[in-house]
Amino acid sequence: MLTRRQREALRSRSAKGRNELGTIDPPRPTRVRVGERRQPMAPWTEIKSPGLAAVLAFFCAGLGHFYVGDFQRGIMFFIVLPICVGFAAVMSVLMMQPLLLILCWLVSAATYVFQIIDAYGCAEQANRAAMGWRRR
Repeated sequence: MLTRRQREALRSRSAKGRNELGTIDPPRPTRVRVGERRQPMAPWTEIKSPGLAAVLAFFCAGLGHFYVGDFQRGIMFFIVLPICVGFAAVMSVLMMQPLLLILCWLVSAATYVFQIIDAYGCAEQANRAAMGWRRR
């Protein structure tokens, strides 16, 4: 529990951004006008490589999204893509209708390619957010 003097010391700030106790106060959020560049919200945020995210997504569906930090999309692709491929495989064994077979495999391939491209885009978007840039 802080004493009254300590609370007052925490409230008063010097020009250097330090309070009287000598600790650095966290930065306060500032308003930014549209189109203005601003400082990054978290300077410790790592820059993610879009190429590495795409390569990881190529080897395992959803892994590129996990690398970027988008866990919901990663889990979705990790679950949805094997279901699509499994459904296409079952359809190819049970029903020998060529049009349905081709359609199932095309949907699976399109989902696979989409998740690679999406992992690349998510990495670029995360980098823009870390740098404080906004897409217009």
